Amino acid sequence: MKHDPRQAALGFPEGPPREPYSLYGGTPPHEQGSETSKAAAESIARASPALRARVEAYLASRGSAGATDNEIELALRMRHQTASARRRELVQLGHVRDSLARRPTDSGRTACVWAIIPESERGGPPVDRAFRHEVAKLLGLNGDETKEAILERLMVKLASSDVVTE
Repeated sequence: MKHDPRQAALGFPEGPPREPYSLYGGTPPHEQGSETSKAAAESIARASPALRARVEAYLASRGSAGATDNEIELALRMRHQTASARRRELVQLGHVRDSLARRPTDSGRTACVWAIIPESERGGPPVDRAFRHEVAKLLGLNGDETKEAILERLMVKLASSDVVTE
């Protein structure tokens, strides 16, 4: 990969990435079969750790108030695609969760408020989305609920059923 002085000016590290791109099986996500999408994904892979750190620091600074993707974009002056992708990575890493709160965006639409997960509450990798979806279906949910909402529903169901425990 060639040195890009624009990246250095923005504070991105030169040389190889500080950490391997561990999400998405080590390959940055891109539209399969699209050379331009793959090139764009590979070009952002080096910058992703620094951008992800900025999003995580911002969410941490917001405390329990959290932030919507729109608020992250505005505060950090990031494009929507960049900010939401880095926030999504933080969710996948188990560092950020849906706070279950909602706020309006600039367009007036309701958006999810994302909040940092305190390190003391981070218990390993987040639940796989496919597994979460299957459990949600069993509980009569739509599969888009947060891990916490699913666990709460499961606990209610277990408490109200005739489950025999030993």
